[in-house]
Amino acid sequence: NDTEFLEKVLKRIDYENTRILVCCEGIYSTDGDYGNLRDIIDVSHKYGAAVLVDEAHSLLVAGENGRGVCEEQDVLSEADMIIATFSKSFGGVGGCIYANKKITNYMNYYARSRMFSCALDPGVTGGLIKSIELAGGADGKNRRKRLNENANYLREKLKGHVDIGTSSSWIIPVIYGDERLTLPLSDYLQREGVDISLMMFPAVPKNRSRIRAFVTSEHTKEQLDKGSDIILRGAEKYNFLTG
Repeated sequence: NDTEFLEKVLKRIDYENTRILVCCEGIYSTDGDYGNLRDIIDVSHKYGAAVLVDEAHSLLVAGENGRGVCEEQDVLSEADMIIATFSKSFGGVGGCIYANKKITNYMNYYARSRMFSCALDPGVTGGLIKSIELAGGADGKNRRKRLNENANYLREKLKGHVDIGTSSSWIIPVIYGDERLTLPLSDYLQREGVDISLMMFPAVPKNRSRIRAFVTSEHTKEQLDKGSDIILRGAEKYNFLTG
């Protein structure tokens, strides 16, 4: 999201002999903050660079109609490529790329990951189509509303007690730092009934290890209360409470 640094880098590049692709995320998966897509695209296009936006954690769950952060920030028509996975909010397998015909034709013929992959089977494809239909209708809007309410609720429960970084989405990290805590903390949370994602170096910088809570629209307030209480007890047990 540091567009000043991005511009400094782009200024140094010899564009006569180089083609540049700037890659960013709609929602950053380790910190749970939103990508500043408008400024990233404006700066990149100013210097002739293309922009790829990864909407893995935001397609179907962000935007008025579930079309991701690109829709939410009104840059759908300006991002040169959008990629996403079908294994998260879609509940399936596979992935997709959204781009102009020239790019998609090139990918079809030259991307090795595409060339040696089998087509999605009919059952998976039917499920993906149904996910899109649900997300684009009234039920999808209601679920996105509940998702944001639940995410805000859990952030407020944790904020001021543990370090949740810059999260502003349904991905809520709890940063504890010391890699040596990872296995005992994981064991403790599992025993107490909390299934949570762990991240440590090299996925994140050294001494920035964290657990990540993934909130859904279907979580109840009681479940969020229980989960946050267990996390805070773990923070007290392993000495990373902040207040």
